[in-house]
Amino acid sequence: MTELQMLWAWVNVRIGKIREDSGDDAGFTTLEWVAIAGVVIVAAIVVATILMNKAKDGANSVNVQ
Repeated sequence: MTELQMLWAWVNVRIGKIREDSGDDAGFTTLEWVAIAGVVIVAAIVVATILMNKAKDGANSVNVQ
């Protein structure tokens, strides 16, 4: 969870820096949408991996004999 919080803070800082440099605060730029989509995709992959590992561990611990 700490890694996701760190990533989220970094994305917010980068978006703020991009807005500051561009001087345009009216809406999201394409780069901001790509960054947000990237963060969402990474978070989904992390959550899916954790859930898959928990499911595999649970399935492996079932005694079938």
